[in-house]
Amino acid sequence: MGSKEEKVLHLKFDLAGGETAERKQATIEEIYAAKKKAVPAGWNDTDVIQVKVTFSLTWRKRRGISKVIVNGKEEATMKFSVYTVKGKDNKHVLPAAGMEFLPKGEKPKKSEKQRAKRRGTGGNGGWLQGTSCGIKLRKVFDNPEATKDELLAVADQYVGPPHPKYNVKEGCYLVQCGVFGRYLGDGIHYGCCGATDAVAREDAKIQALGNCLSWRDTDDIEKDPIYKRMKRVCPAIQAAARLSLLKKPYKGKKGAGRLDEFTVKVLTAHEKAIRDEYVKECEDLDRVPRVDGAEVPSRPSRSFNDVDGGEGRKNHAEVRLGVERVLQLDAVAAAVRGAVDASV
Repeated sequence: MGSKEEKVLHLKFDLAGGETAERKQATIEEIYAAKKKAVPAGWNDTDVIQVKVTFSLTWRKRRGISKVIVNGKEEATMKFSVYTVKGKDNKHVLPAAGMEFLPKGEKPKKSEKQRAKRRGTGGNGGWLQGTSCGIKLRKVFDNPEATKDELLAVADQYVGPPHPKYNVKEGCYLVQCGVFGRYLGDGIHYGCCGATDAVAREDAKIQALGNCLSWRDTDDIEKDPIYKRMKRVCPAIQAAARLSLLKKPYKGKKGAGRLDEFTVKVLTAHEKAIRDEYVKECEDLDRVPRVDGAEVPSRPSRSFNDVDGGEGRKNHAEVRLGVERVLQLDAVAAAVRGAVDASV
């Protein structure tokens, strides 16, 4: 397979009066003039800096950039990574003010913490370095006499309230795990329905313990002494650690829809306007507003195999085309599709 097509990432400069300018390239003198700093040693003021990437320039989430192209051919590494921000036309741009260069020809030095993280203990046991990896939990794991209750008690300190982006249903609870896994990030949420958050909190504590245990410095977690001890203390921690190393949560699926049972989709004003227009379109045609179900296919089709026998092909086609016309008004249509049935 061929390599992905490279695209030029524009550089963003802050101007007077709160205005900004986006440029395909700039000299290093212009970049440092914007920062009001001197150009690092070894660089020519006329050296042209450009950034090329292979990911889509349409904004989705920020991306870290560490390398640039100098004078159209030479690659150079910046002092540290700079994250993209959302620019004009919903595109990724790189803030020039955040770009920092080392003296020409000098390479970034890895900190002792970074070297230790890479080096670990040579696969001979112990713990790998990590961020938000549950330091208090490690101390309890290292105690060969620690009980399940003691582990869970400390893990409870790493269970917090849900992210504010979630709108929790009435009668439900949502909590999140605050421990990073070696390959699984933190912020894994768990929910439950009932009088208390006990069930969700218990799952989040097991997730925290499993994530912590995933940082053991071993080539085979099954051979790690602490992991093997958990078979007697709490087998669920073993399961959580194995799944964490596979980038999977302890319970439930990963990705979109994981928390639908416990949360309500909150539509933006623009999404609600699309939803309302869709509902009106269905009402005008005397049709139940549905998208994901069998009433209205989610994609236009020339086939009428799924048409209700009493409905008629003409009416079915009108509804289908009308709904698709509304839903194609904006990229948020996909999100609206999943919220329609729950809100009408």
